Amino acid sequence: MLCDAFRAGRESLQCFDEDGFCIFESFLRPQHLEELRSSFDTRLRELLADNVEVDLGVNWACPSAEPFLRVLQDERLLDFLVELCGLPLVAMRLELFEKRPGSTNLIPWHQDTYTTHVGFSWSPAEAEAAAKPHPVTLWVALDTASSESGGMEMVPGRHRELLGAAVPKGAIVDAAAHGHSVEYKLLPGQA
Repeated sequence: MLCDAFRAGRESLQCFDEDGFCIFESFLRPQHLEELRSSFDTRLRELLADNVEVDLGVNWACPSAEPFLRVLQDERLLDFLVELCGLPLVAMRLELFEKRPGSTNLIPWHQDTYTTHVGFSWSPAEAEAAAKPHPVTLWVALDTASSESGGMEMVPGRHRELLGAAVPKGAIVDAAAHGHSVEYKLLPGQA
């Protein structure tokens, strides 16, 4: 499923440790990217209304989720995730996002996963110490993702703080004032 060139080693771990995120420039093989796109299109066109751009909590048993699940079963990715997060590994959910031309769907600044899932607790001390196990979000771009096309920005280093699901406006203003937000720009097939 993943590119032969996919490597997630010490450099990726160090990047995540320092910044709270890393980018895999070689992630999906072109044929698997097309398979994921097809599954994504099927799901959003057949299962959702025309005006819906977000599908949260896709059931892993659904046939349209199967290509995404195979990505998570790549041994190289699993080895990296165990090193990064610790055990046990749990694929909590699959979320699909589409930004259509002229979209007014805005997703506010937020901190993924840290306190939002049942059965997982994360304290400020655990966040600061990077205690394990801890959550991680894997975002795979099916099309070019940039701030112009509805992508996102990251604030390096804020993963050591427990900001909660909705990030306080003061934290965003502070990061922007110090030039610390960076565009999370991905090409199709990158993660």
